[in-house]
Amino acid sequence: FRYHKIIFTFLFQFFFSTSVDGNIKAWLYDYLGPRVNYNAPGRACTSMAYTTDGQRLLSCGTSNSGESFLVEWDESQGAIKRSYRGLQKSSVGAVKFDIMKNQFVAAGNENVIKVWNLDGDDLLTTIDAEGGLPENPQIRFNKDGTLLAVYAKENKIKVLASDSGLQLLGICGSDSDESSRVVGEKGDTEGREALNSKLIEEANAGKSRKPFESYRHTQCQSLLLPSNVKVEKISRLIYGSAGNAALALASNGIHLLWKWPVNDLNLTGQVTAKVPPELLKRRNSSTTLMKNDLTANTEAVPCFALSKNDCYLISSSGAKISIFNTLTFKTVVSFMPPSSEATCLAFHPIDNNIVAIGSADFTVLVHNVRLNETISVLDGHTGRISGLAFSNTLNILVSTGADAQIIVWDAANFKRQRSRSLLEIPEGLHQSDTYVQFHPDQTQLLAVHKSYMGILVANNLECVAKWIPGDSPPISGATFSCDGQKIYAAFMDGTVGIFASSPLEFFSWISLHSYLPSSSSLNVYPAAIAAHPQKPNQFAVGLTGGEVVVIEPPSPGTEW
Repeated sequence: FRYHKIIFTFLFQFFFSTSVDGNIKAWLYDYLGPRVNYNAPGRACTSMAYTTDGQRLLSCGTSNSGESFLVEWDESQGAIKRSYRGLQKSSVGAVKFDIMKNQFVAAGNENVIKVWNLDGDDLLTTIDAEGGLPENPQIRFNKDGTLLAVYAKENKIKVLASDSGLQLLGICGSDSDESSRVVGEKGDTEGREALNSKLIEEANAGKSRKPFESYRHTQCQSLLLPSNVKVEKISRLIYGSAGNAALALASNGIHLLWKWPVNDLNLTGQVTAKVPPELLKRRNSSTTLMKNDLTANTEAVPCFALSKNDCYLISSSGAKISIFNTLTFKTVVSFMPPSSEATCLAFHPIDNNIVAIGSADFTVLVHNVRLNETISVLDGHTGRISGLAFSNTLNILVSTGADAQIIVWDAANFKRQRSRSLLEIPEGLHQSDTYVQFHPDQTQLLAVHKSYMGILVANNLECVAKWIPGDSPPISGATFSCDGQKIYAAFMDGTVGIFASSPLEFFSWISLHSYLPSSSSLNVYPAAIAAHPQKPNQFAVGLTGGEVVVIEPPSPGTEW
């Protein structure tokens, strides 16, 4: 058969050979032929490697159809002991892998480096090395596992280094809070570049930013929206597309819809902090408000989405998914989710009959409400779905989950296009919701996690800017302003930060006592935040105490 690779056992007692058709043979140092003969999974073109201590044997192979397999072997029996999950189908070349001492195994796939704990089946994390990697990059650890070399596009080699690796390279930086760096090598003629760029690893996320007090404190004008309805935490908040209404969903399933009047004090009828709105209720009915069915599951995630014409609301609080007419408050239709409970909802930007339903079982369902049938089930996340966003310009759907992963899907055929993990999220915080929102230009994304905020290019998921809370409280939510020039971010101490979006810079903040009347409880913080669709300097927050507050600059016509 046609040989592909040869690997010697730890004590050189015998050696393995692998072929391009996936056949594996074990040989002694004699002329009696192979003593063991078996096939790699998928009969894939396969490479093998031992751990540093020689006690564990792994292989990685890619079949002619592009399916890849990373497994651990019982070498004496020729049987698979463990299969590592997370490799995706490849269109070009075979997946390459390497082992870091006796702890981790890494493979180049989907333009990133994927890492597993040797004792765990599921993907541990991914590293994008700041982008520029081919689909299946070649990788190699040094003997101590402190350096990882990866082949990049444009004939580059990037070297990823831990703190110990930096010392080995003689790069003892003054930036003590940078946990890792990338050293680049470009071509044979250009030689090595010293310290090409920084890599922020999962274990220690980036440079910590200064506390809020280092920035300008901003005064504001605010309005606590009136309500005589007993509600709990505001879980979701949105403006109507016309800018004359605000809609909130509380954790007890109640929807609150406020509409602003047209009068001498508010000639446009737009949402304003100067004029109180009316809380709309359904008249002449025992059911005066839109309300979701509830579930006994205390982990249920309230979620909703508003149609582009503001006439229909799709909503769920862990039980049925309901569609309401926002003019009459009547329930148009209710149905149980086809699989697990809904955790996130989004209307298709062109066809209001099509909705994307993020689920607690890690899938995204594309559902036709009118026909009550599921069009497609999208798999790929390893945590519950927490964010969905369509781009009509790019014709894509973007999903995010508690696994801190972002996946881009073709909105025409719902095939997976690309994905990446938010590497900057510290270890131990992965199973925490990640949200996503498109910039008004529909080509950039805002990704938000309690420990990270970043702007990514939707076409390639390249992170062009990021901000790490550092010593600041965790982020509870963030949103672009309607013109995309600012980002409003809420924090779990009640502070709201105001950022410039390009470049991403924190420039001022609003304290809790500045926007919340003194009569209200101060033991609250924004759990939801939304920006006015036409006024770039206005936003609203929904608080954990059930309040909704509209916030804008203190003087008319001014900016933050």
